[in-house]
Parts: sequence; C-alpha cells; structure tokens
Amino acid sequence: FVGACSQMRLVKHVAPRWVEILKNQGVDAMVLVPV
Repeated sequence: FVGACSQMRLVKHVAPRWVEILKNQGVDAMVLVPV
C-alpha cells in the first residue's frame, strides 16, 4: 500500500512546498510516520 495520494504529485509538488515552509520555520529534522 503506497497511500491514498499520488506519489509523483507528492514528490514534485507538495514535498518541495513542505520543505520550504519547514526551513522557514527553522525545523532541522522531521520524522514522517505512515498511519
């Protein structure tokens, strides 16, 4: 099971935005846990 979202859309569009937001907030590391 790869999740309910498109993996390519996640990698190409969503993830870069998340990274930028987290970097702007000073986050150094993050652990993503699939549930």
